Amino acid sequence: MGFVRTMPEIIATAPTQYDGLGILSFEIQQLCQHINLLMIHGPDKESITHKLLKASLETYALESGLPGDPLSHPSVPYVTRNTWVAQTLQSMKKFDSSITSDIVGLQKWCKNDIFLMDRMGLFFSGTTLEVINKVRLYLRIVTLSDIISANGQTYDQDIIKGKRGYSNPTPSSNRYHWPQVPTPTQSERDTWSHSIRLAFEISFITNKERPSLIPEWTQYSLSFSKWLYSSSEKKIFEFLAPLKWKVWHKKRIPPGGPLTRRINSIYQAREETSSVPEDIVNISIIPYGNEVIFQGNFRNTEQLTFRSTVGYMQTIQ
Repeated sequence: MGFVRTMPEIIATAPTQYDGLGILSFEIQQLCQHINLLMIHGPDKESITHKLLKASLETYALESGLPGDPLSHPSVPYVTRNTWVAQTLQSMKKFDSSITSDIVGLQKWCKNDIFLMDRMGLFFSGTTLEVINKVRLYLRIVTLSDIISANGQTYDQDIIKGKRGYSNPTPSSNRYHWPQVPTPTQSERDTWSHSIRLAFEISFITNKERPSLIPEWTQYSLSFSKWLYSSSEKKIFEFLAPLKWKVWHKKRIPPGGPLTRRINSIYQAREETSSVPEDIVNISIIPYGNEVIFQGNFRNTEQLTFRSTVGYMQTIQ
């Protein structure tokens, strides 16, 4: 028996006892195979398929910018379409099915942190939200703590403008394996800047609003923060890679050198190390001519400076 190809799917796949044609839905069959694959290889942590599935789900979580198990977000409209994970989650939502995984998801770096895309999703949608997420992926940020200073006093103005920031802890930029994202156009940067200012009530004129987040940094954040300081060793540690830091040593101001109220000491880069002291804290840096001012975290506001002998700040773009 033949039938027209334009027949509604619900009639074609309905059981014959309900006057349907009883044709197997290929979408349902595909979804069942995908779920079966997840259930078989999910617990088998030694299989290659398990590792591929885990990598795909973690990438999906990073692209969505949302917290928790990535399988708990079946419909994220601004992620890359037509991927295995996205199609599976969309079908799960369509047929009211669910499955969970043990993937922890994205990290919060402060006890009262906020996920940026959670907030953005309350104000924007459609193409605007896609542009916001593209710029976020380019900036390599996930949470509110990624765009503020270590002491919570200011926003990172480079990030607010859609440029990658290097002055603040920004742990997310070092924690994840980020996808390669094309450099945003000026129009996309403007959309990002306008949107984040609206979402977090940042002035378009003064740029002086303090973030609503008073950071209480987690211990885990210290493993990935860009800048750290040890008061016991009086050294600064710059993150290079997991378990790899550049060490900046204190240098006394030479006799007759400039003295200002903002300058306490000068630091220069020397060796690299695979460990840091136990008393490290997150710090931020502020360019100060050819020098850089460091600021402590919320509980340590000691200001420090270092002078780079290799033109460090001029080489970072």
